[in-house]
Amino acid sequence: MPDAEDPDVDEDEAADEPSNTDAKPNAKPAGGEDESWRCVSVETLGLPATLARRLVDQGVSTIGHIADWTKSRPLTDLEGVGEKKAELIEDAFGDFWRKHLAEQL
Repeated sequence: MPDAEDPDVDEDEAADEPSNTDAKPNAKPAGGEDESWRCVSVETLGLPATLARRLVDQGVSTIGHIADWTKSRPLTDLEGVGEKKAELIEDAFGDFWRKHLAEQL
């Protein structure tokens, strides 16, 4: 089914496209919320290097990509990511948010 905004883009294809990682880190959307976190590399999460590389190789290279991915499917849908690796990613993601929110205060 075509996307309402772009008749040439299939809805399923649009959902699989990674978000724009070239956005300015301090860019704020119209609502005023800071979304610079979306551009933070997964390689800064403290994950084992092989796991971070596995994510990057599958197009999940930023915190924003992880957030987008997990809206519609589990991390275990990524090739080579089982329950334990998914838990590592989730823990690192949670640690990032705790630090990010603390910096906002």
